[in-house]
Amino acid sequence: MDYLQCNKCKQQYELLPEEKPEDFSSKCGCGGSLKHHLDDDKQYLKESSVGYDIHEVGKRDPINFIYIFELVIKGLMLLGAFFIAIILFPLGLIVLALIVYFIFFYKK
Repeated sequence: MDYLQCNKCKQQYELLPEEKPEDFSSKCGCGGSLKHHLDDDKQYLKESSVGYDIHEVGKRDPINFIYIFELVIKGLMLLGAFFIAIILFPLGLIVLALIVYFIFFYKK
């Protein structure tokens, strides 16, 4: 859990899940100022270089079906383009050979 800690007397107050640091005064009873600290898990995730955001420990984003659908469509388009290239390449070579034949070797 997150907690507030006094910089003077080092007393700590553990925040409940529904509490926010903004709900409290920034001054301790001893006169020191309170500083917000993350729990160890959240602090580690914040400081680590994971490369992507983790919003909350233990919570996952819901599955984005639109994103998955777009990926599937793009994959199918890529696969289709690949097969078209395989089919058209030999036809292109045949057409090129005919053009070369008629330009250089065809005699009337």
